[in-house]
Amino acid sequence: MPTLVRPVVTTLKSLIASSFVLNTLFPVLRQPSILRRWAAIAYANPDAITNELLEILAAPAQDQGSARAFAGVFRATIGINCSLSVKTLLPTLKIPMLLIWGQKDRLVPPVLASQFAQYNENLQLLYLKNVGHCPHDESPEIINQAILDWINKSFPSNSVSLL
Repeated sequence: MPTLVRPVVTTLKSLIASSFVLNTLFPVLRQPSILRRWAAIAYANPDAITNELLEILAAPAQDQGSARAFAGVFRATIGINCSLSVKTLLPTLKIPMLLIWGQKDRLVPPVLASQFAQYNENLQLLYLKNVGHCPHDESPEIINQAILDWINKSFPSNSVSLL
């Protein structure tokens, strides 16, 4: 980003991430029609977007403090008041890790997964076809088996099987 543009971008980010703007937007963003649109972006399979799913997504947004939590996540996502980043945190981890990413994720671009994997050799990346941002929900059988296979490979003395 050009040096001249940085202050403008920083000011816009701060304005958008202000408590006033986020608290004003939050009641609108948690409306079922808006949640349905977000789900349509998150899920690769439109059949997965059921009324039950929308109820599950909407419930936490009604809890006390949910607007504050939303604001915190939003600020961290755009890099406002966030001291941790994937780039700084991942290289410090010394444990085996499995990163599962849907190739049809439209919320967080799949290209980021390969970038994240470069930060730590202990990170194994698994791309899944035909799923979006919520692979655990769109393909739970595949996810569960992938996690079990990874555990058994990474920790052979603690083998796990499905009951």
